[in-house]
Amino acid sequence: MHYNPLGSEHGDWYAALIDAAVGCDAHTRMPVGRDYTHAALSLNTVRAASLETGPLRAIGTVIHCSRQLVTAEGRIVGPGGKQFAHATTSCLVFDLSPARPARPDIAKLHNCMRPKAK
Repeated sequence: MHYNPLGSEHGDWYAALIDAAVGCDAHTRMPVGRDYTHAALSLNTVRAASLETGPLRAIGTVIHCSRQLVTAEGRIVGPGGKQFAHATTSCLVFDLSPARPARPDIAKLHNCMRPKAK
């Protein structure tokens, strides 16, 4: 259902995966009372995916995080580490309004899924 008319994964599907991956890493960097929104996403598709490709994995990494801006990069890789897409994003950081409830803290969950530093 994610195929384009040419029979491969649609680019917006790649964008949604990478957006979620980089967003999860950005989310873990936000202190209580702060949140972010994506301002830009630049996606490069380097290989088509299909049902025969096998499982794909989206990886997001924050490059810079400050009081007002987060920049991050993301990749989609397949079996054997083959790259299918890569992207960069910029996120604006802002204070939550007092009327908006704070989001659940998922930082602990996200950090337990990160590879251990060597």
